[in-house]
Formats: sequence, C-alpha cells, structure tokens
Amino acid sequence: MLAGNNYVSPSYTIYHSNGISASIKLPNTKDSMKAVQQFTVKRSGSINVSYQHARKSISLANSKKYKLSRSGYGRVFDFDESISNYYDAMDGITLNLT
Repeated sequence: MLAGNNYVSPSYTIYHSNGISASIKLPNTKDSMKAVQQFTVKRSGSINVSYQHARKSISLANSKKYKLSRSGYGRVFDFDESISNYYDAMDGITLNLT
C-alpha cells in the first residue's frame, strides 16, 4: 500500500488454501493512499478481490478472525461474528479469466 510516496507493509499476511490475505495498519496521514495487489495466474478461473476497512479501532489479533469465503463481505471475507460489525462490508470485484 502506498501512503503519499511511502510504502506501507502489511502487518500480517496469511496464505490460505484458497487465497492470500493481509492485515494492514493504516498510517495517520492526510496523504492519499493507494492499495495495489499483484498476483500471477497460470490457468483460467475466477479471482475475487475485496478491501474491508475497519470502522473502529481493532487489534491485529482480532483483525485476523476470518476465513476466505464467497459468502463473506465482498465475496471474500467471512468475519467471525464477534468482529463482523467492525468492518464496512464493501463490495468486491470478481475477475473471470479464460
């Protein structure tokens, strides 16, 4: 993620059997931010991408309480019931590759 001209590393990256996810602590800045995701695909299929923003302060430990699921927020994040109301439930994007 870029904040102004500075790169912000993920606080935690998880490699799931069905995808990759990351938790990122956003900096307190007035600079614009840009999220960039890159991946290599070696066959056809679908890719679901989503960004979920916590609407209130959340610990790193709690931010990791989710599974990747098409029935979750943005067709990606299935949050634990105890923290699901922390997130803004943004829609996701599906890329269909042939």
